[in-house]
Amino acid sequence: MGGRSIPAGDVALLQGVPLDEATYDTCRELLRPPEAEAGRVLGVSLIHGPDHYLDRWGPTLRRHTEESVVIAPDTTSRSAAAPGADATNAGEPTEHVPLDAPTNIPHLGSRITDVLYRWEDDAPTGVCLDSLTALLQAHPTATVSRFVQVLRSHVLELDAAAHCHVDPTAHDDRTVSKLTTLFDRVVDARDGGPVGSGERA
Repeated sequence: MGGRSIPAGDVALLQGVPLDEATYDTCRELLRPPEAEAGRVLGVSLIHGPDHYLDRWGPTLRRHTEESVVIAPDTTSRSAAAPGADATNAGEPTEHVPLDAPTNIPHLGSRITDVLYRWEDDAPTGVCLDSLTALLQAHPTATVSRFVQVLRSHVLELDAAAHCHVDPTAHDDRTVSKLTTLFDRVVDARDGGPVGSGERA
């Protein structure tokens, strides 16, 4: 993965414009298991349905994935990500866990931990949350910050590696600055650079 790997136990903030290919490319790099190991991937979408994640991940990432789950709202899109369905014949089938109330933080948190704690073993685990911008549009920054801190504690306990998307163009500089202090490192998909060390809160 070159310079964009996330160490196990860390959570990164991925700054990028939604629907931009550079953001998707960076997301895939951050999720890919290290050293060609077969790992697990959890994608959490607060806006788009599961098919959107499968399109974003692409066959290359899924070929390196032992098991994948997408937590996302139900949609009427293609059935590729229905529970037990084969997404694209690349890698294992992707499970869809419905997200009934995407910005309800207790509901969201329980869906995430339910999946993560069934994966309590040594297989590399990557987590993508898309996005904090959706949460910030529904909750005060302090509430979202507490959610991130709890997520970090679970990621550390399970030795996973996670990143959270944020659209830096949707928030003022002060909000983005506050967010960066919550993460172990910060990645800006717009500059193409390596993962940088963040400053912990």
